[in-house]
Amino acid sequence: MHGVLLTGFVPFGDFSLNPSQQIAEALHGERIEGHRVESLVLPVEFGLDVESVLPAIEQIQPHLVLSLGLAARAPCLWVERIALNLRRVDGGERPIIERGPAAYFARLEAESVASAIRAVDVPAVAHVYAGNYLCNHIMYRVLHHLSREGDTRRAGFIHLPPSSVLAIDMGCDQSPSLPLEQMEIGVRAAIASVLCSET
Repeated sequence: MHGVLLTGFVPFGDFSLNPSQQIAEALHGERIEGHRVESLVLPVEFGLDVESVLPAIEQIQPHLVLSLGLAARAPCLWVERIALNLRRVDGGERPIIERGPAAYFARLEAESVASAIRAVDVPAVAHVYAGNYLCNHIMYRVLHHLSREGDTRRAGFIHLPPSSVLAIDMGCDQSPSLPLEQMEIGVRAAIASVLCSET
């Protein structure tokens, strides 16, 4: 196993940009701690997200799968601890995988990763869980895919606040935001911290 699979999402709803896509694309091909980053931008649609990610995991055989997503209310980078077997459907909720585990813990130390991000002057905290929409969905499905006995690959999810440009574009003068370049530095530090923890 070698390399990093980094995923982001295309813009959705009223958002004209998605910093998760922008950062994934910016880091594509970069080498961090000797591992090449392969990036993948996902559609914002249940099912199609997994159809993109799972084959890429098997093709690339990455040491780390790190997914990124936009959380409009996040005041900083949220390093998610838990993915729930729960998704929102038609105003209600149902399991992502019938009879699947109720939850999976991220395959990284969320507090350690958040600390590494803060060490490069980017605000970050370890957050509890990834919600009940696409971000949680992709985190749960990746962790479920990697739950096979003997599979030691690392995986996790980081929620990003809106970028400053996106906040201005939306007229969200009261919404939290960070410069895209600062978030990119934070994601790079997150990846390095996970890879270094294995050496």
